[in-house]
Amino acid sequence: MARAPEFAALDWLATNGMRVPSHLRIAGLDAGQVAGVKFGPPWVVKPDVAVGGKGNLGAVRVARTIDELSEAISAALDFDAGAGPAGAACVEEFVPGQEYYLSISIDDSRRSAVVRCSNSGGVGFDARTAPIWEPGSDELLNPGAFDRLLQTAGISDQRLASEIRQIGTIAWDLFRRSEAILIEFNPIRWDGHRAVPVGFALEFDDNATPTARAAWPEIERGVDYGRPQTDREAAVARADKAQPRLPMVRFLELQGDTALLIVGGGAALLCFDHLRERGAEPACYADYSPGAGADKLKALVEAGLTVPGVEGAIFGAVVVSLADVMELARGLVDGIGAAGVDARQLPIVARIAGPNEEQARALLNTVPGLIALGREHTLEQACDRLLKEMGKVD
Repeated sequence: MARAPEFAALDWLATNGMRVPSHLRIAGLDAGQVAGVKFGPPWVVKPDVAVGGKGNLGAVRVARTIDELSEAISAALDFDAGAGPAGAACVEEFVPGQEYYLSISIDDSRRSAVVRCSNSGGVGFDARTAPIWEPGSDELLNPGAFDRLLQTAGISDQRLASEIRQIGTIAWDLFRRSEAILIEFNPIRWDGHRAVPVGFALEFDDNATPTARAAWPEIERGVDYGRPQTDREAAVARADKAQPRLPMVRFLELQGDTALLIVGGGAALLCFDHLRERGAEPACYADYSPGAGADKLKALVEAGLTVPGVEGAIFGAVVVSLADVMELARGLVDGIGAAGVDARQLPIVARIAGPNEEQARALLNTVPGLIALGREHTLEQACDRLLKEMGKVD
């Protein structure tokens, strides 16, 4: 999954006509550069990385003096989400106001793009509670339908609605041209005069066409560990390089108790947060796209199941529409075998749904102890089932 770091996201949106906070990238704690910031105070400081939920991670700071700004930049430079220190900070204009939410994403369960909007947002906001509209394949957002979404979301102020409509129109054009998977603004701040997105998440399809890739901002490619690779990370990298014509896979080892083996970056992040909220800690992050092949998936599964301290594993994806899920099932079964894991001793829950899912579940049921779930269960419910098997919830 290709993701844009903070500064690149801001520049990309601004270049395409969207109002964003004034911003500056600082790659080192240069006192002259810090003192020369032309906007503020106050300032908002974030690590310049493509990591969602920076607010939840305590990585977003507001500075009101030059000393506080220097301290915040230093903390942002050292921020480590598991791949090493960020090494750069993004200093942004502080925009006050009430917070709102807007996103456009690919929803595989609906097999379409969906727009979500809410009259609340910010740190801790659950996007699943936001009203949804499916614009279909329209080249332009339908103004009337979008206005109905705003009304459903409780946004009645006409000036605010006009501002969010403009943000949505630009975002939809970018979403289509770049073949994005997610363009999220959380939050948008409204001070009564202007609406400004101040939190961003941009994700793109690794299998996008060359034309779409040409429309991308600067993105983070691969995994910059910022430390020596572990044996498991190196094994996945070798498996990936062995089949260079297939989509890339990535594996990042963390220090947790639950192997997170979810296909698709957005779904993986959803499960990541769901597990952490309930007392589990992911032991790894795996990025795999259908079509990358069972051999690469086998390597990911084997790596995830053999991370020291793993007590359980969750495997699966949103409802797959265009790929044979037997590939997923084979990769999981082969990976379990390669890892030498007994699913009767180490709980493994798999949720697979899509073409040939009945055959896939039959294959999964040949593994003693493995719990195979289908489309009747959500990914969150699959996580809850694993947590129950691990003894973390009743």
